[in-house]
Amino acid sequence: MSTAAQVRLLRERITDEVFLALGMPKTGLLRRNFGWLLRLPTQRFANIFSSADQAARDRGLHGAGQELLKNLSVQVHARGLENLPPEGPLIVASNHPGAYDSAALAASIQRPDVKIIVYEIPFYHALESIQQHMIFVSPNPDLRMSALRAAIEHLRTGGALIQFGTGRIDPDPLVQTGSAENLQNWSSSLEIMLRKVPETQLMLAMVSGVLMQRFARHPLTYLRRHPIDRRRIAEFTQVIWQLITGKKPDVFPRISFAPPVATTQLQSESSGRWMDSIITRARTLLAEHNRTPLPGFFRGEAG
Repeated sequence: MSTAAQVRLLRERITDEVFLALGMPKTGLLRRNFGWLLRLPTQRFANIFSSADQAARDRGLHGAGQELLKNLSVQVHARGLENLPPEGPLIVASNHPGAYDSAALAASIQRPDVKIIVYEIPFYHALESIQQHMIFVSPNPDLRMSALRAAIEHLRTGGALIQFGTGRIDPDPLVQTGSAENLQNWSSSLEIMLRKVPETQLMLAMVSGVLMQRFARHPLTYLRRHPIDRRRIAEFTQVIWQLITGKKPDVFPRISFAPPVATTQLQSESSGRWMDSIITRARTLLAEHNRTPLPGFFRGEAG
């Protein structure tokens, strides 16, 4: 696919996602009458992701994350990267406040074998190189076990995975409430993978500061009732605003990485209830993350 064709396809597919996030059909009268309003930001968004896709071809998911952060004018502050195992099966399990968090995590983890588990949407399939570093969770419940099997196989070959605990957009701990309570909703698939590949190390991560206060409570978010849908609108609205205005977002994304833990540790401290131990550790990490002042973090474009 040529770059021009890829950009056109990306633009159409991200426009689809915006309409779906707003609870509107992606085809029909509304799309024809109002889709043009999104042309400028979606064109810029498509160009940015096409550039990141080219970076992924040469430098993997890490390079794609760096390229996205650079072109979105976002600097990430991270701590604990010295604990990252350079090789061997690894799961980095994180909260998921959205916006820039996927790019920030990808840019932070400098391993060529890292893959990220994502909910499957057509937009990702237009990213020819980036999608090679993704494991897709199908919207069809009958097909979701295939993602779990693919993740387990990747770990068995010694690879690294990024998994979002709930698999859905979480509150940003810096500007929204409920982030600690939401940890209880982390998927048990995390424990399944660890049990299937017990030599895997688990590294917890907490991300905050990706969402501006003004967009966390933007009037458009009230078009939807469910908190997850409102958070999705908030991230879309923020990025669209940024791409229309060309302004640097007033955000200071931070990531805290905990030291890796072995499955033997989880077993010994939980009497076999590994998810209980994982969630307890995640709560502790989140509390430490929220207490740590910004100067306690390394500064830069995550790598």
